[in-house]
Formats: sequence, C-alpha cells, structure tokens
Amino acid sequence: MLLIGFIVAQIIIFGIIVFVLKRLIFQDTTSAINRINKLDTVTREKEKILTQKLEENEKFLESRKKELLEEEARLKQEAQRAATQLHEDLIKAARVEADDIIKKAQAARDKMKTDATIEADGKMIEFCRDILGKLFSTIIQGQINEQLVQEFLADLEQADFGKINKDLARVEVVTGQPLNEETKKIIKKILDGKLGRAIEVDLKEDRAILGGLLLKFGTMVVDGTLAEHLKEVSAQLKDDLSWKHN
Repeated sequence: MLLIGFIVAQIIIFGIIVFVLKRLIFQDTTSAINRINKLDTVTREKEKILTQKLEENEKFLESRKKELLEEEARLKQEAQRAATQLHEDLIKAARVEADDIIKKAQAARDKMKTDATIEADGKMIEFCRDILGKLFSTIIQGQINEQLVQEFLADLEQADFGKINKDLARVEVVTGQPLNEETKKIIKKILDGKLGRAIEVDLKEDRAILGGLLLKFGTMVVDGTLAEHLKEVSAQLKDDLSWKHN
C-alpha cells in the first residue's frame, strides 16, 4: 500500500511538475509569440514607412528627372536660338562689310575714273594752251603784246611798291617782243617815280613768254605775260572741271 501510495504521489508530483513546466513553457511561448508579433508589427510599420519614403524618393527623383529633362530641352532651345541669332548677325555683318567694300571700291573706281578724266582734260587744256601759243601769228602776237604791255603799265602805276627792297638799284624787265623807245622810257619813269630814285633797267627778251612784261625786283617777280595769262586760264578750267566732277 505504501508503494502504491508512493507511486501515486510520484505520479501526482510528476503531473504537477509537468503542469507547471507546461504552464511555464506556455507562458514563455506566449510571451515570445507576443514579442515576435510586436516585433513583426514594428517591423511592418518600419517597412511601411520605409516603403513610403522610397515611394516619395522615387516620386522626387522622377519629378527631378522631369525638371532636368525640361531644363535640358530649354537650354537646347536657347542655344539653338542663340546660334541662329549669331549666324544671322554674322551674315548681316558680312553683308554690311561686303556692301561697304563694294561702295568703297565703286567710290575708288569712280574717283580713279574722275581723276583720269580730269587729268586727261587738264592735259588737253595744256595742249590747247601750247597750240594757241604756237598758232598766234606775228601780227596777232604784236597786237596782244601791245595791249598787254599797256595794261601792265597802267596796273604798274597803281601798284604799291611798299614791299620793294629800298636798297634795290636794278630791275630786270623781260619782254616777249622788242619794246620801242617810248615804252622803255615810260617803264623807267614809272619805276623811278615809284621807288623815288633812279633805277637801272635791265631789258631782256624771252619768246617763251609770248607777250606782255615780266618785272624782277630781286627775288620778287611781277608777271603780266601772255604765257602767265594762258596758264591762269588753264588752271581755272582745271578747277572748273574738278568742281564739276565732284
């Protein structure tokens, strides 16, 4: 009986131990499961937050990528417009420069043509002047010479001799044709009267002056010759031609 009672007691104790152990194990398992569930919940929350952040980042990246693509397209358009404008400006500048070069070339050509025309006309005038001097007959030259001499003497009487050197003692008189004695006396009288003293008159003849008189007061020259008149007329004609072409 004692053995049976002992066995029963052992069984009861073993049952109690098993129950306690099972209870403890169940509690630990439940606590572990609860911890796992809690950890899983936290993990899911974090995963959810992380997923949300990833989605936000992805959306931000997509938005940023779109902005960059739009900026790139805008910059390309601006660069293309700038290149087009630069090309147009270069073409415009080249056209302006080309037009300027053409205008300058035309102006230079016209000037050369005008200068050539003036030069040719001037040479023609000089040629005509020389021809006139050579074609004058002796009679015509004599008549012109007489008239020029009389006009020159009339002007000489009215001339101001204030600039003539006061120490001058000799005056050279060049004629295109021989002077008569009366004219020689008149010349000396005018010179003596103007200078206030007796002046030596040195007469010379030069056919190149064609007619009229040329007086030399040292380095000072008073020219009343036909050659000088023709020279002045030809110079005036040249000036008129230059003014006409300009």
